[in-house]
Amino acid sequence: MQLSPDDVELILLFIAGWFVIQIVYSFLVLIGGRIITDYFEWAVYEDPPNFFWKCTNFFMYFFFVK
Repeated sequence: MQLSPDDVELILLFIAGWFVIQIVYSFLVLIGGRIITDYFEWAVYEDPPNFFWKCTNFFMYFFFVK
């Protein structure tokens, strides 16, 4: 079974599209990771004086630190 030139072109377009999706996804993860890291640093209190800030710290550590 031989592939026609149209089939080869379709396969190459599929592979190129897959690579583009992977590059875009990695770029979005890079941006999203920076946003989450900045938000985590902003939302965690060093020495929380009250119960609300302690709950906020617990929430941030529970969901964002594994």
